[in-house]
Amino acid sequence: MRGVCSAYYMKEAMDWAKANGGLTGKNIRDGMYQRKDWVPAGLEGVCTPSTWTNEDHRGLTQVTINSGSMKDGKAVIDKIATIELPRRDDWLGQ
Repeated sequence: MRGVCSAYYMKEAMDWAKANGGLTGKNIRDGMYQRKDWVPAGLEGVCTPSTWTNEDHRGLTQVTINSGSMKDGKAVIDKIATIELPRRDDWLGQ
């Protein structure tokens, strides 16, 4: 799910960049900085709220562990745990 969410964060940053000067690396980066506790549209409850800043590009600080199964022909995803990752200074830029 993190991969899907990452793609949607990037897509929305690219939409912002296109509307604010064009699709350049700098504008896409700046698009990532535009929101705090950001969840891509339509993915509320799926993607973890994330914030990217000029000082810290580590947007995701939580990892959710899920279990998936099928019940009556429908996909069921149960949350097992959420783990908070520390923002250690020695990881910055790694």
